[in-house]
Amino acid sequence: MFKILKFLAPMWWRIIIVVALVAGQAYLQLLIPDYMQRISEQMYAFQNGSITRSVMVDNIWHYGLIMIAITFGFMIIAVLAPFFNTRVATEFGANLRSNIFKHVQEVSLHEYQKFGTASLLTRIVSDVRNVQDVVQMGIRIIIQSPMILIIAIIKVIPLNVGYLWLIGAGVPIILLAIGIIFHLAIPLFSEIQERLERVTLLLRQDLTGVRVVRAFNQQERENKFFDKANHAMTDTIAKVGRTMSFLGPVVMIVMNVMFVAVFLVSFFVIDKQVISESTMNGFASSISVSMYVSQIMMSMLMLAVLFIMVPRASASATRINSVLVIKNSITNPINPKDSAPEVKGLVEFEHVTFQFPDSQEPTLVDVNFVVSAGTTTAIIGSTGSGKSSIINLIPRFYDISGGSLKIDGVDVREYNIEVLRDKIGFVPQQALLFSGSIRSNLLFGNSHATDEDIWRAIEVAQAEHFVKEKPEGLDSEVAQGGKNFSGGQKQRLAIARALVKKPEIYIFDDSFSALDFKTDIRLRSALKNYTENSAVIIVGQRVSSIMDADQIVVLDDGKVVGIGKHNALLRKCKVYQEIVASQLDPDEVEKTKSMTQDLLAAEGGDR
Repeated sequence: MFKILKFLAPMWWRIIIVVALVAGQAYLQLLIPDYMQRISEQMYAFQNGSITRSVMVDNIWHYGLIMIAITFGFMIIAVLAPFFNTRVATEFGANLRSNIFKHVQEVSLHEYQKFGTASLLTRIVSDVRNVQDVVQMGIRIIIQSPMILIIAIIKVIPLNVGYLWLIGAGVPIILLAIGIIFHLAIPLFSEIQERLERVTLLLRQDLTGVRVVRAFNQQERENKFFDKANHAMTDTIAKVGRTMSFLGPVVMIVMNVMFVAVFLVSFFVIDKQVISESTMNGFASSISVSMYVSQIMMSMLMLAVLFIMVPRASASATRINSVLVIKNSITNPINPKDSAPEVKGLVEFEHVTFQFPDSQEPTLVDVNFVVSAGTTTAIIGSTGSGKSSIINLIPRFYDISGGSLKIDGVDVREYNIEVLRDKIGFVPQQALLFSGSIRSNLLFGNSHATDEDIWRAIEVAQAEHFVKEKPEGLDSEVAQGGKNFSGGQKQRLAIARALVKKPEIYIFDDSFSALDFKTDIRLRSALKNYTENSAVIIVGQRVSSIMDADQIVVLDDGKVVGIGKHNALLRKCKVYQEIVASQLDPDEVEKTKSMTQDLLAAEGGDR
């Protein structure tokens, strides 16, 4: 918890203002009993003839006006203190969320996957809110409660030391109750956050896959899973509620016992004494002490409420810290290098081996191939053969375990990460668009691109037709995740986003899977001219999409089992023969090749 409080540092001057206001509020709050005691003394002095009625009235007016002034001052502070306090807490929450978000953006995919999306959402939203609420309430109460206790004790001592023993007996009982309940509640609050994480995971999973759930008529099954997680969280929250429910009654019982004790002490002091000014002053003092006790108990009750919140915030703080302290395994080198200006678009895999940190077996073993500018290299293989792993190594989403991976003659681990990734245009397997407009999504690749650059990329990506059909063109809205576009449209816009960047190396991770045959051919035909000075790496599942590549790398179980053109691999690579045979029969191979050549020729003629 204390580690997270460092994010309060930028608001130090506001915190000082809050402390001063809360201290002033506590002091003014405890001035009222003094003046009530003085009014009581004035009334008794008039009764025994010590002062005249006019003097009594004047004095009561005098003390009353002071009490009114104190009340107005208290009201002003009561408005200002929460204002500054809320600003401190909300800025603290904003700083904390921002730091978590930035840290998550910087860590490698391996560190990100340790938590998962649902867990990170819970930590950024729910856990930060829990800590923020405690900060907002804590700054005020942690200052106010001790100050009320100290000032009240200072004021009680001159009245009667006996009253001090009552306060000294009651406060430790409350603190002991708070400590016991605090000890019992901490594990429960940690459990609540874990239960909430599980509910968030199931909710996100079912909302994302709602079509699959309905298609297989598994609503009842998913409802049971969600109900089980929901009831588990409900039971834990109820258990916490039962544990915490003892705190309020304990404080109230102690407070009422102290009230009775105060008046009992006053009774025994006054009993069998002749009514005099000193005895009446003693009775007036007991009224003041009862008010002090009331203020102390209320501050203790507020402290108890704070401590109800602290265990949950403490559990949340631990979960937040576990994200903030995680170290990125992929970092910039101390002395980064840069490639020679004349070398561009050269990718070299030299005996590359890669193993996931939590895996017992390597995913890639002794991978060797070279990609040059102006050429297209396709990577194909069965599911789980390591295709995506290869392309994730190029932008350093993961680091290689052995061998050497060079871009433009420099090992990728010796580049500044931003410089390295500026060389690459990446189209992921799942086409993801961000909420905004078509223009903002394409500028994601190159913020300085002109409209001419954007339209040229859209044309090459075969997206011109449906973009121009929209009334607002480039400014047409893109819903979250691009849900207002079809799968093929999203893929084409994702490809256009990479094209706008005009990098040295293009990486397409099975990015043509949602396109029909003709669109696929047209896109690859246009792509050849657009990327003639860049290296193109395509991960493909369909043989028809990679047949015309300058070089095809065939993977099997993490190893390169063949490199060459389509015809050469058909003759000498058994794995490639099996892949082709599983998708096309011999006649279809020739037919597909012929259709591809005809379409390419037609596209070339059109241009």
